Amino acid sequence: MTPGRAEEIYVLDIDGTLMHTHEIDNDCYWEAVHEVFEMGQGAGKLDEFEHVSDSGILREWCQRYLGRDAEESEIRHVRELFLGLMESVSREQPELFAPRTGLEPWLEGMNGRSGTHLAIATGSWGNTAQFKLEFSGLSRFGLAVASADDAISRAGIMNVAVSRLDLSRPVEDYHITYIGDGPWDFAASQELGWSFIGIAEGDRARTLFDLGAERVEADFEPLARHHAFQAR
Repeated sequence: MTPGRAEEIYVLDIDGTLMHTHEIDNDCYWEAVHEVFEMGQGAGKLDEFEHVSDSGILREWCQRYLGRDAEESEIRHVRELFLGLMESVSREQPELFAPRTGLEPWLEGMNGRSGTHLAIATGSWGNTAQFKLEFSGLSRFGLAVASADDAISRAGIMNVAVSRLDLSRPVEDYHITYIGDGPWDFAASQELGWSFIGIAEGDRARTLFDLGAERVEADFEPLARHHAFQAR
């Protein structure tokens, strides 16, 4: 490790951050929910829900529109249908699952860097998250993954991701950064006292800046260049 450089943890979101799946993921999610429950209400904006995770959104939606919690069989059905829809999209629009520019070089450099640890914390359920990572080829990096199977809140999922790292020191000794694309990602980072890097473009980037994010990039190319410069 370079003298004077703090040990670091980077935790990454998937949809909209590692790949351009955020819109189609949302569409497929609601299609599955509405088909299973046979009603088309409540496909609102993600930031209208308290917890932006597949499990959190479904719980709140069921309580709001059905007046009850989802049964385990219903949750299982939604998960299976959702995964099937995403698999269909991958055959029709595989480009949506392509890693963002600069991501793979950045992961290759950071994953082998002394004193640096990487993990994934996604609001997706585990089965769809694993599918996205495998289809995109990103599963080859072997990163620890926490998902909506592990917690309902985004901050809770992020904490689980860190707990799965093989750390040599107490977690308090590390500088932790979350890399995400949504306002809920920034809010969870603020809640946990973590640093934040946004990966977003256009209105999504402006929203993050308006909320107070100090760094937002269109892709991972600037991060990869910075690492390459440090590694010289």
